[in-house]
Amino acid sequence: MPAQQARPYSIASWSESAHEYDIAFSMVDIPQGNVRRFPRKGISTGLLQSLCESDEKSSELLLYKRHKKAFAPPTCLKRPYIMIGAGTGVAPFRGFLQHREHLINEKKKAESVDLSDIGSTWLIFGCRDRKLDFIYQDEIENFNHSNILSKLDCAFSRENEEIKYVQDVIKANSKEVVKFLIDNCALLYVCGDELTMAKDVQESIVQALANEANLTEPEARKKIADMRLNDEYLQDLWG
Repeated sequence: MPAQQARPYSIASWSESAHEYDIAFSMVDIPQGNVRRFPRKGISTGLLQSLCESDEKSSELLLYKRHKKAFAPPTCLKRPYIMIGAGTGVAPFRGFLQHREHLINEKKKAESVDLSDIGSTWLIFGCRDRKLDFIYQDEIENFNHSNILSKLDCAFSRENEEIKYVQDVIKANSKEVVKFLIDNCALLYVCGDELTMAKDVQESIVQALANEANLTEPEARKKIADMRLNDEYLQDLWG
């Protein structure tokens, strides 16, 4: 059998020392059925779960840091940005906001805080049920209350009869999304599933640009392509 391929996970925290990191992962239980003669778990997530539930005080894993320099928060507080994440896709944005809080606190210490000089941040988060899947909820809501996070919109797809996803939030707020991207030159970050969520988000952005910025669909797609080339539309995705 070939060696097991490495599994990438987004870092879900920020620290000044950069010696400790948090990661978030979802447990997938695959039921018995069809060609599966017994239920099983995801290979890597099943291992991580067993380590989390173990009575051992410490366990060793082979880890390496994969550099993805572009997918990082702006170091300048003036630059606004939108974060779109579903499920554990919110994980890196927790680290973004921790870093932002640090930068703002440093400015306060230097007595150089000018709120009008700080760009806005907007998190669009989606999950099935807030009681089950809204990871880091308390921390994110605290960021929102303290204005580290300027705007928070959530979509819960299994709470009631209305099925709502992050792309539905984009559609409902298309005028404001376009104002962020066009007028304010905001950065756009997307984290989550590549096969469905990321594609649906991109299509909703295309339609928002076409409807609110008076662009044709080809012009809207070119705008997104240009943003990608300029590291203004950044993605951290998995299959």
